[in-house]
Amino acid sequence: MKNIRFLAAFLAALTLALSACGGTQGTTAGDTSTDKTTSADTTEDTTPAETDRSQVKDGLPEKDYGGDKFTVLYRNEWAYEFIADEENGDILNDAIYRRNRAVENRFNVNFEFVGLPGGYSSTEYKNAVKNSIVAGDSEFDLITGYQADMVSHAMEGYFMNVYDMPYINAEAPWWSEKANTALTVHDKLFMTTGDIAVTLWDNMFVMFYDKKLADEYQIPDVYEIVENHQWTIDKLTELSKNVSKDLDGNSGFDGNDLYGFVTSPGNHTRAWMVAAETPITRMNDNGEIEACFMTERTVNLVDKLKKLCAEQSSYTGNEVLTEPNSTGEPVIFTSDRALFMTGYLGNAKLLRNMDTDFGIIPYPMFDDNQDGYRTTSHNSVSMVCFPVTLRDNEMSGIITEALCAESYRGVIPDYYDLVLKTKGTRDEKSAEMMDLIRDGLTFDFGWVHSPSMGSIGIILDDVVIGDKDLSSYWAGKEKSVESGLKKINAAYEKVGE
Repeated sequence: MKNIRFLAAFLAALTLALSACGGTQGTTAGDTSTDKTTSADTTEDTTPAETDRSQVKDGLPEKDYGGDKFTVLYRNEWAYEFIADEENGDILNDAIYRRNRAVENRFNVNFEFVGLPGGYSSTEYKNAVKNSIVAGDSEFDLITGYQADMVSHAMEGYFMNVYDMPYINAEAPWWSEKANTALTVHDKLFMTTGDIAVTLWDNMFVMFYDKKLADEYQIPDVYEIVENHQWTIDKLTELSKNVSKDLDGNSGFDGNDLYGFVTSPGNHTRAWMVAAETPITRMNDNGEIEACFMTERTVNLVDKLKKLCAEQSSYTGNEVLTEPNSTGEPVIFTSDRALFMTGYLGNAKLLRNMDTDFGIIPYPMFDDNQDGYRTTSHNSVSMVCFPVTLRDNEMSGIITEALCAESYRGVIPDYYDLVLKTKGTRDEKSAEMMDLIRDGLTFDFGWVHSPSMGSIGIILDDVVIGDKDLSSYWAGKEKSVESGLKKINAAYEKVGE
């Protein structure tokens, strides 16, 4: 079923409410009161509410580029986002192929995709971007890179302000408006992401639950709990704590036993800072980024997570899903030995042969006073960047907007089918959950810029899983954080002038 109906429109106000930073005292990093406008023609209605997304217009002008080449730099490890030479029966490949051909035919362009190794800290990829721009080359019309790596290039002034790009409508549903708001600083945005990047979806942090175990342990309807705004960390602890059993009889609990909650160390723990709205940084009233992590809310979050993970019913050794591109089957879940499991949305493809039905739900909220569910995407998400050496700003804006809009209309509905089909059927309630999760997707400015601040982004993993004292840990990192923020503020104040 490709006509996905949404629970609510993605077009919300540009204010991202993150109460963890003290309510009215400044805003989360990237949130400003200045209205963002672009050069896009907005005479067409791009509101997706209660409509077939295939019919949503992008408002782009008619253009004929006479067969001109449009060059995209992509990462070999995630080639599936762009490379599809022909239709071969694979759902995602065929959707990408149709998207590429639709944009080529509409604007009479020819795509040239240039791939390089682009994993984390790939020197080859980062140097290719830097050297091209420093040399003044107009080699690339669009760059898609590893989020954690593109940040340093953005701070060096290598990328255009997205808000200045002609025909990029940052408020359209195919982009991530909350993420754009979170990454905006001094009214400038140097990298963005949206439906053009399948990694945005594959890498989104979610939870899975085993419906068979839920029935056996008389767990209330989990979907209903989510819909009623009751899915909180405390509720997760309550529902999972009575689900545990030493299945192998070795008088201890390990990866062979039954649990109510299973998670992976590392990234899965870090995601809680976004899900619970306890950001590392915020933008103050002077427009500067400042640290705001050490709050009462953060202290309470750590207490909640430590309590959850300390339960006999919790297991934190599910390393097989630590990274979103994992290919190993999470046997502890597929063999019905975990009621709830953290993961990435793309991991659902590893569960399709599971005999038991499973559901997809968001990470829980901090408490029921939180205004909605939040999630983020792993650092390897492809970020859209426009080099300052673009040969034709308008062409890059139009073609990129078209690719993202066409992904929204055609690729993502097929992605839903790919993720949601189990045993030949489709879980429509999980489809609604995916809408809800995507609508709450954002980024934490401090986490994204963590490499420049003493790798502070790993703080929850070290404190919760490593069982360290939060205050002592922060005290040891505070100097690096403050030093990094000075450099970040200076860099962003300078670039894009």
